[in-house]
Amino acid sequence: TASGGSGSGGATGSGTGGAGGILSCPSLPGAPTGTPPLPSAAQLSYQRTEMTAFIHYSLATYDGSEQGNPSDSPSIFNPTKLDATSVGQWVSSLQAAGFGQAMLVTKHSVGFTLWPSKYTDYSVKSSPWMSGKGDVVQLFTDAMHTSGMRVALYLSPWDQKYPSSKSDYITYFKNQITEILSYGPAYEIEFDGAQS
Repeated sequence: TASGGSGSGGATGSGTGGAGGILSCPSLPGAPTGTPPLPSAAQLSYQRTEMTAFIHYSLATYDGSEQGNPSDSPSIFNPTKLDATSVGQWVSSLQAAGFGQAMLVTKHSVGFTLWPSKYTDYSVKSSPWMSGKGDVVQLFTDAMHTSGMRVALYLSPWDQKYPSSKSDYITYFKNQITEILSYGPAYEIEFDGAQS
């Protein structure tokens, strides 16, 4: 499920609408009304977002693999120029390219979280980056909210560090969902079905 606002949703005569100044079709005088069922304001806003960037930045960035490896130590996550300024540059570049939304992979299947989760030590809090005080999700959501772009978050249900066969897995996963949704409005949250 998604939380947060739906943007302006409606078309305007000026040719702009939706979140982040996304272009939309202007209303034409004398145009026929739509034929039901018509999209809700939230559905229309989502459609007018048009493009979503997908940001996958984690242990795989440093180990040279496609998805990372659950045997990777959090110590390999040690970017030297990752801060509010550089993440702001990601967002401004995406916005300039016409993206209305960006989705950050907050945790992929290896289980490493890009925020200091209370429910696992396999996270940025165990890395040398910012002396274990860094939070990629906070940097990302702050930059996105400041820019007016729609925040989307990906959280893998498959966690190779905390298998779904554990009796308390559902509680663990719900707790992590609650944590990432605490960063403010999110318009989309994605869970894939791999191994879950």
